[in-house]
Amino acid sequence: MGGLLFTVYLESRSIKVFDREYRDGLYSPLVYLISSMTIYTASVILPSLAHVSICYWLAGIQPRFDRFVMFLVTFLLGGIVRRALAMACVALTRSFAQSTLLASTLQLFFGMSAGYLTLPRQMPVIVNLIPYLSYIRIEYTSYVSILFSDTMIDISELHLGLYPMNDVLYGKLEIHPHYYPGPMFFLLIHIAFYAGATLVLLDCISPESAASTTKRSGAFFIIGGILDLFVKWDTVKGWLIRIFSRNKPDSGHLRTSDGSSNEAELKQAYPREQERDGIAESTNRLVVYSQRLVTRDPVSIRVRNLSISCETTLLDALLRRNPETFKLMGDIHFNGTRNPTVKQMSSVSGYCHQHDGFLLSHLTVRETLRYAANLSMDAMIPKLERLARVEETIDVIGLRECADILVGDDDTSGCSGGQRRRVSIGLQLILEPSCLFLDEPTTGLDSATGIVILGVAEAVALLWDLMIWATYQF
Repeated sequence: MGGLLFTVYLESRSIKVFDREYRDGLYSPLVYLISSMTIYTASVILPSLAHVSICYWLAGIQPRFDRFVMFLVTFLLGGIVRRALAMACVALTRSFAQSTLLASTLQLFFGMSAGYLTLPRQMPVIVNLIPYLSYIRIEYTSYVSILFSDTMIDISELHLGLYPMNDVLYGKLEIHPHYYPGPMFFLLIHIAFYAGATLVLLDCISPESAASTTKRSGAFFIIGGILDLFVKWDTVKGWLIRIFSRNKPDSGHLRTSDGSSNEAELKQAYPREQERDGIAESTNRLVVYSQRLVTRDPVSIRVRNLSISCETTLLDALLRRNPETFKLMGDIHFNGTRNPTVKQMSSVSGYCHQHDGFLLSHLTVRETLRYAANLSMDAMIPKLERLARVEETIDVIGLRECADILVGDDDTSGCSGGQRRRVSIGLQLILEPSCLFLDEPTTGLDSATGIVILGVAEAVALLWDLMIWATYQF
């Protein structure tokens, strides 16, 4: 149980990185699944070998190398099953607390079917009918069969002498002698099932919808999960949200068309919605209703005073980064490309988030930019050219004097908040994108620091074809 919960904890942390990369179109569920399983398998081979060696050889019941190999393989496959189960639970809930509860419940059920927590005659009938659903039971039967098949036990106290364990296995434990390597095949089926479920859940359930279920009732969690996984019927799902949830839904529609101007229309679907002065008004908040944008020459565009969070929504619409709750209808044309994908937009644009929590506090400014250059720039670009690009970026964002100072964070001394914001901008300038999008670059900064950031943004705008930045402070 402890190993499973620890695996759930690790997966609940790594899933956040996957969600961010998947939303940017840089990471697919299949790649994430294969890489996670490969890294886990490679990392547990040696510890498993040491653990099994101690447990198996010290027992001395069946000192045969072929049985030891089967024991080791079964142990490794059981660990991989736990990893796949943890990934499936985390992919379904996106929450450590909920995934822990789900994994613990399944582990309890599997343990009961294996006879760990109760006597076999006290098991519920349904548990006895589905033994192959429990990977713990499969492991247990495999271990017992490997260790005790074809062995003899001395029961002289009962005047039985040497008693064959094959009779005990089949008559008392209902385990067939020489059951191996059948359990290995069943464990592989469990791995394939949980891995397939993880792949489907990662692709079908968005982080936003998974997180929103924490505020809903258990009935909605079950029904909404089935709809998300198999149906994806937004209309029915919306009605279920209104019935089972206390909160109003965040669903909406985005329409774009290409003509004499690029027109983006965003409308939030709320009951009793009122339209006024080009803005859709609800009882909760204001959202952008209609915006038109025409860009033909190098220009810097500022989006301001729309409403809370609507600047971010508009930038996400332009970059095709909308969550699944917003439906894209019509066409978007960018550089002659109709409806570009997120990957296509990311290849020619940079997106600077409004928060700097992703920066590594233990690296200096120069090390952070070099790290980004090595990861994002083409491997064919010479190292000297990468270093030159980093130094040029340091000058553009005006951090030459603190280039060798730690980035830091709220708990670690280092760069100030404004300097960290400039580092975030610099990370997007490494690749020299044609378009640069800044999402509220002055958020969380005082007025003086915000003016400095805006000055940096204006200086950057002179070097690139297009820069769009959203703010509500200036």
